[in-house]
Amino acid sequence: MATHPSTRRHGRHHIDGVVGTLKSPDDVEVRNIGLYGMALRVDSELEVGENHFLELQHRGHKVSVEVVVRWVVIHRKAERGQVHTFCHAGVEFVDIYRDGAGGIWDWILVSRAIQRPTDVPEAS
Repeated sequence: MATHPSTRRHGRHHIDGVVGTLKSPDDVEVRNIGLYGMALRVDSELEVGENHFLELQHRGHKVSVEVVVRWVVIHRKAERGQVHTFCHAGVEFVDIYRDGAGGIWDWILVSRAIQRPTDVPEAS
């Protein structure tokens, strides 16, 4: 799996057991996750700039996230005379909704509370 250390603000990590739902259960594979986004494998086509809502589960803890698609690589594979389309995509968190604390989301979301620095200097 390719990593892009020159463009990522923080590293991403593979975490076993994270399950995502976009349109139906198990249609999203979370490849890796970090403070500001995730890499996904999705059984449909996504477009850069689209916003989506996903439900993520990890060991009984759920969060709903709003994400914006930042990059997409579309794959097409022929199987038994039919073409199957899927894509790998990088998404950035826009908003995160959860009912309570717990699980891996504490590790991700506690750091999220410290907002990323902006490129615009503060007015003096």
